[in-house]
Amino acid sequence: MDSNKYFTFKVEEDYYALPVEMINQIIGIQSITSVPNQPNYLIGVINLRGMIIPIVDFRMRMNFDTKEYNDRT
Repeated sequence: MDSNKYFTFKVEEDYYALPVEMINQIIGIQSITSVPNQPNYLIGVINLRGMIIPIVDFRMRMNFDTKEYNDRT
């Protein structure tokens, strides 16, 4: 069943959307542990309640300029 609800976000001048069914949760920026020998857009991993979660910088993955992380990252 399509809920027709989407999580939208903007990078540069483009808007992107994901169906809300694909979103598990949204959390604030965490302490990120770097992982050697990975693509530059794989920033590292975080430990979220005992689960290791890879962190991908979407801006870098799409070849946009990087920006400083803040409380809205």
